[in-house]
Amino acid sequence: MMTIKEFAKLCGCSTQTLRYYDRIHLLKPVKVDEWTGYRYYKKQQAIDFVKIKNLQLADFSIDEIKHLLRMSDIEIAQAFEDKITQQKEKLEKIQQIQKSYLKEKSTMEKAIQSITELIVQSMNDDSALIEFGFQPEDGEKIRKMTREYMFSKLKDGLEKGTGELSLRVNEDVYTGAEEVNDVIATLTSDDMGNTLLIGTEEDMNDQGEWSEEGFDVVWEKHHWNHMYEFLDEIPKLSEKKEYTFKFELVSSLSNSEVTFPMCMICAMVIRNDGLHATMGCSVKDSKDGINHFWMLEKDI
Repeated sequence: MMTIKEFAKLCGCSTQTLRYYDRIHLLKPVKVDEWTGYRYYKKQQAIDFVKIKNLQLADFSIDEIKHLLRMSDIEIAQAFEDKITQQKEKLEKIQQIQKSYLKEKSTMEKAIQSITELIVQSMNDDSALIEFGFQPEDGEKIRKMTREYMFSKLKDGLEKGTGELSLRVNEDVYTGAEEVNDVIATLTSDDMGNTLLIGTEEDMNDQGEWSEEGFDVVWEKHHWNHMYEFLDEIPKLSEKKEYTFKFELVSSLSNSEVTFPMCMICAMVIRNDGLHATMGCSVKDSKDGINHFWMLEKDI
């Protein structure tokens, strides 16, 4: 018989491995000295050790290996064949999932790009640019910023959400990447006056407006005429917060359903040195003939 050190050297493993195999009843010594606790092995057991290591490398579980050690070489060879078949089937399934994922990702990004372009094409109100201190010649710069911001935020939101890609147009909801893209292809910039919401299935419980739930008002301004009068007074943003900017505007300002809120977001990105905080902006008609503004925030 051989001591555990001698047997470990023969097998090319550590004594800790042999003690572990003993503990889990995978390869037990032929004798354990009742006084010293020393383990002893026979040389022939090295064959079982080789079987164990190869079966482990072939991804057999401990329970499967224990069973196979009692089987003949022919039965073990068949077990290898079965394992190869299982692994091939598993690989084929992973490859199918990969293709599906890449297709879904590509379709999702196409939908985001299309919606983003609709928003950008709808930003054609120069008066809204002037309202935020921009000039008409800044229009292309603002549209470029809008394109980058909207694509980034929509993509992040979709990747973090659950369920299939979905689109809400007013009260109609379309689900599935291909159907969403088909519907987007029929939309024009004129449709931006509708309630449009792109996201995952869980997002469709929304009504397409930024909810104020969980937000606190941190700053507000009332009785003003133009945004550029107080834009620099608005507090700085933090990347650890989510923001909603809420407007109630007189009719001369509120008729820009897309350009005004997007100019607000772009103005805040510029004022905060390019910080792309999560922001939403809602614009409603004033009920009292006075312009109102609220800045709301909550922890992310």
